[in-house]
Amino acid sequence: MRAFVAIMVPAGTAARLGAAMVGVAGVRWQSAEQLHLTLRFLGDVEPPVLEDLADELERIDMPRFDVALRGAGLFGEGGRANSLWVGVAPNPVLERLHAKVERCCLRVGLAGERRTFLPHVTIARFARSTPSPTDFVARHTDRDWGTMPVDRFALVESVPGRDGSRYGLLATIRLKDECG
Repeated sequence: MRAFVAIMVPAGTAARLGAAMVGVAGVRWQSAEQLHLTLRFLGDVEPPVLEDLADELERIDMPRFDVALRGAGLFGEGGRANSLWVGVAPNPVLERLHAKVERCCLRVGLAGERRTFLPHVTIARFARSTPSPTDFVARHTDRDWGTMPVDRFALVESVPGRDGSRYGLLATIRLKDECG
């Protein structure tokens, strides 16, 4: 199963982002259900390992918190962009949650993540042949998208499809009002 650990974007934040997700030719905007902030991409993982990981993630003791969404940018490979994202302002609590998720992954035998954690919410994908939406990025480079409440995160299955991936929640981990 192809999977990842993420904070799914709540409906109110998705609606705010969705209001700006227009006017760029050739991109495939993410649906509200597809919007998420990846804490850890897992790739293809056997179901028993995912079950063990879900058990480990349930043990994470973290308080609820907010993240501030700021700016916009492009990701790609080989010098060619293929996704458009909204950024996340530096947040020590988010960094702590990411580190705890990483430790859970290591405990169940997954290889350590080599990429630097760059929190973001991908809002559109596009083919390499599509002109990069640099005008959108220029208009939103310094935009304050508001805050997003984080009261849970999830272990998510990703099933590729013609219209983009469909996501299924394998486990939802609720954050606490207060930590012990």
